[in-house]
Formats: sequence, C-alpha cells, structure tokens
Amino acid sequence: MKKHIIRVSLALFQLGAVLLCVSCDDDKDDSQSSTSFNRTDLLSHYDQQIIHPSLQAFDAATKSLQATVNKVSQNPSNENLEAAKTAWVTAIEAYSNCYSFNFGPGETLFGSFAENVGTFPASEQKITTFITNGDTAQSNFERDSRGIYGLEYLLFQPNALTQFSDANYAAYSRSVARNLSEEVDEMVTGWSSYRTGFAEDNGTGSSSSITVMYNEWLKGYELIKNFMVGVPAGLRAGQTSPAPEQVAGYHSKQSKELIRLHLLHIEAMYFGDVLPAGDQAVGFDDFLLTTVGGDAVLAQTKEQWNAVWAAYNALPDRPLDELVVSNPTEVETFYTELSKHTRFFKSELSSRIGLTITYDSGDGD
Repeated sequence: MKKHIIRVSLALFQLGAVLLCVSCDDDKDDSQSSTSFNRTDLLSHYDQQIIHPSLQAFDAATKSLQATVNKVSQNPSNENLEAAKTAWVTAIEAYSNCYSFNFGPGETLFGSFAENVGTFPASEQKITTFITNGDTAQSNFERDSRGIYGLEYLLFQPNALTQFSDANYAAYSRSVARNLSEEVDEMVTGWSSYRTGFAEDNGTGSSSSITVMYNEWLKGYELIKNFMVGVPAGLRAGQTSPAPEQVAGYHSKQSKELIRLHLLHIEAMYFGDVLPAGDQAVGFDDFLLTTVGGDAVLAQTKEQWNAVWAAYNALPDRPLDELVVSNPTEVETFYTELSKHTRFFKSELSSRIGLTITYDSGDGD
C-alpha cells in the first residue's frame, strides 16, 4: 500500500526522535506521542472492563467444558455428548473475547496464549496417532493436536459417540480438556499478577503496555482477515483454489459465527467497550480523537468498518467452509473489505497516536 508523503515525513521525524533519545528508557519514552491523552486511564479501563473479566469468563467456561468432557468420556451417551458440545460452544464464545491477549503472561517460552489454546485447524492425523499410541502426556509442541479446536474435533466428528467407548479416545479427550483448562487457569493467574503494573507502564515505547496490547490486537485482526477468511477462500498468495477445511470451526459448523464473534472482539478493543460500559468506555478511538485530524480519520474508520459488517451480513447463513465453494464472490467481497480496512487499524492509527508496529505481517499492508 502506497503511503502519502506526509506519512513518510512523519515516520522520518519519529525515527529522528528515537535516535536523539537512544539513551532514554524505552518503556517510558513519550517522544512519539504528540498528545496529552491519559493512557493510564485507557490501560486501566482495558484491564478492568475487558481483559480481566474476559479471561475469568473463559476460565470458568473451560472448567465447565472439562467437567462435561470427563462425564461423556466416562459415560458415553447422546445426552452427555450434547452437553459437552454445548459447553464447547460456550467456551469458544468466551475465547473469542481473549485471543488477542498474547502479551505479558500470554507470551511464554512455550508459545503464545493463542498458539497454546487456539491453534486451528486441528490435525486429525496427529490426534489419531496420539490416541492410537495411548499418549496423553501433551508434552510436545504439536499444538494443532489439542486446545479448544482439538476438542472440537473430538466432540463434533460424526462418530464421536462411538469413539468415546474406546478407552484411548476417552483418555485423550480428558487430557486435552485438562490441558486446555490448565493453560487458561495459568493465564488468569499470570494476569492477576501482571495487571498490577499494566496501567502504570503508560509510555509508548516498543515494549510498553499500550504498544504490546495494540500489536497483539492488530495481529488478531489480521488473523481474521488472512487465516479465518483468506486462506479458506483460497485468496492468499500461492493459493490456486479454496481450502474449506482450513476454517476455524470446521467440525462444529461454527466457522461463520466465529468470524462474527472475533470481529466483535476487534471492534470492542478499538472502542474499549467489550462489556456494557456505555459512555464510560475509553478506547483507541478516544486516543485518536486527541490528534490533529483524528476526527476525520475516525469517521473514515467507522465508515469502512460498517462496510466490513455489510459484507459479512451479505453472506448467506451457512458455514464458511460451504460458502467458499458455493458463494466465492460474496466471500471475496468480504475479504476485500477486510483488506481495505487494514490501513485504518494499522498505518492510520499507529502513525497518529505514536505507536510502533513491532511485527511483520508479510501481507504488504
């Protein structure tokens, strides 16, 4: 995407400021921000109204899911299986509010929070191999063999009820449910400690709270665009045809609904309003409004975001894995609107509020 001259000039100015302040504390360096916006208030609001309660809700949902999986594995019946499926849907809905929290305790030596609990699609081959070998240790980096999408395969495959009569299948299902619950519980515990300094770290340096949160939120948006939509639709570089099996929520037929939930999370993180916070919500949009020309950019952002939702709502009410084959034009339109919106979340927002993009998405946006 070509950048306007004024944006290039701004980037050069920011680079010069960084070089002049090379000995400054990066986490507390406000040189990139030209506003007096209260970032502490924003960070406190995100912690108290979005991140902490969302993680707690996901923790409760995974504990309930584990209990239902244990029950169906010990007493296979249609009733118990349906209860476990319902619990899975509740858990994936809760996860949709948490998948962009891959910073602080969400980034470990063993991978990010989203990698450990939400890698998709699940690998049927790996899961089958572990079940055949009676391997329930979960002590590997095969993240597509477990997590919430691993449980989806185990619960929603057509012959799941019959499979739960197999001791190895039942044991593996219990181990995946236990591992998922433990991962989420560890994240909640970690955040309870990390949050004490989260709002206090109110600078705009590359490792500051607002910068790392912004980058993970932005990567969450690109996850939707590139991997929940682009790859299944066959629209990414090097693809020659759709790959419907690559959707998130393939086995549960929740693929289109999961995109909706993920978009709602992205929207809530932008406006600071994932819970009913009303006019008290403080978000990136408020930060943007304190910059020169921010009101015009916000209006353009909202206009294009509405275009994204319009394209989504125009999709027929069927799973995305079916739509990429039956309605490719509508899916491509949706993907195009997502792509067009990238600049508003990425270059427009970051350059105006003075935050650094610390990763390379590799998609040219």
